[in-house]
Amino acid sequence: MFKNDKPDIALILILLTVLIVHVPVVLNDFHTDDFMVLKILDDGFDWTALLSMENPANFRPLTNIILFLRYVILNKHQILWYLLNIGLHLIAVGLLFRLTRFITNRSTAIITSLFFGIYFQHFEAILWLYGIVRLLAAIFVLMALLYHFKYKDSFNRASLYKSYLFFAMALFCVEDVIVLSLFFGFDAFISGRHSKNSLISYGIGFFAVAAIYLIIRTIALNSINPTTESFNIGIHIIKNLYAYTGWLIMPQLDHPYIMPFIGKYFPSLIHCIRFSNLFIFLAAIVIILFIIKKGTIIEKLFLVFVILMVGIASVLDSKVASKLLYIPSIGVAIITGSLFVRLYNWLGTKKSKYLIAIAVIYFICHSIAINITIYQYRRTEEKTNYLIDKLQQLDIDWDRYDYLLFDNVPGRIRLGFPLRYRFGFSKRLIDRSDEVEKKQDLELEKSNLEKAGISFILIDFGSGEPVIKEKFCK
Repeated sequence: MFKNDKPDIALILILLTVLIVHVPVVLNDFHTDDFMVLKILDDGFDWTALLSMENPANFRPLTNIILFLRYVILNKHQILWYLLNIGLHLIAVGLLFRLTRFITNRSTAIITSLFFGIYFQHFEAILWLYGIVRLLAAIFVLMALLYHFKYKDSFNRASLYKSYLFFAMALFCVEDVIVLSLFFGFDAFISGRHSKNSLISYGIGFFAVAAIYLIIRTIALNSINPTTESFNIGIHIIKNLYAYTGWLIMPQLDHPYIMPFIGKYFPSLIHCIRFSNLFIFLAAIVIILFIIKKGTIIEKLFLVFVILMVGIASVLDSKVASKLLYIPSIGVAIITGSLFVRLYNWLGTKKSKYLIAIAVIYFICHSIAINITIYQYRRTEEKTNYLIDKLQQLDIDWDRYDYLLFDNVPGRIRLGFPLRYRFGFSKRLIDRSDEVEKKQDLELEKSNLEKAGISFILIDFGSGEPVIKEKFCK
């Protein structure tokens, strides 16, 4: 596909390093959202599932076709599914290396691809099997970017068509990349002002691709009566912008999988965590202002890329999800690589060794954070399977109850999806845990159900095993 690209020993070493850091995840099992998707795939080919999978508001036919193929070819061997995720991430790293080397230089490409490859914030995209949605979209975005810059460089018509094609494929993987039509259009317009060849019509082509996608999406989803996604204007935008901006710089130390590690080994840091997140956000603002004032063309261009992708993620009225950072981190990685090389050259040979040392420590910390998360996921999956087995031993007649109330669910365990997958029922589940973002008021829920005459069973997990506390039948 890239005739002029020769094997690069640096890229090979980077890919091997990224593989080594992530390969422990193959020991993990299915968890949370995976069971919901597995249930849909078990039910067989379905038009609604093909278009939207678990959420009728989504339109991701290309992703869902690949999910069906993965299910058929790899069966339910989670090891192979995780290896596929890692493989797709390695492809994205390789494409980013080639893209960055094409638009900047080899040194910047090395730092960029290493930063992107070993980046804790990617944990939901790589370590969750359903993160394949973001991995696939990112690969097509990178292909579109590569051919976009190749077309600007050579005005080769084949590159023009390929940039449109891969952008369209990214759209059919995940909908929020539609904002990148603004990025491509903006870059074509700016570049066209300084070029003998007009790029304006080329930039308009991306808006045409986006418009065609919206028409197809509207026609397809109207046939299955989709719900409206939670994209709206509100105070959540400011909260999300604050969170996502900090997350892009470094992992938030109050993350549920990092906090226990800090509490055990560095308890003195607990009181500083809230201030550290604010410091990270302010550092991000300083970097943005520096790029606006003294950044290179590439740095400014990919700052626009990041702002667009983080902006659309912030409009989504839901909890902050690191999987939404996989695509914007492409821009962050390119900016980081460029700034690193500029700083390295500015410091000179003697002082630059300290910069290298800081970078090494940074990547080691991210590698540790990734593997802590892999381990925490594995523990959660093992505990979930244990509790599901214990629930089965209680020999409960689930058909007698409309609601299941679970209290003191340990850690961040989510029993709903595996319960539905294992037992095949669709009961309403309300669970309470101290380690989740939104804590349920079970007493109020129980009282309302009793008043309404709705049957339920209350099970407590405080002892580490499920214990039936109360039953209410009609």
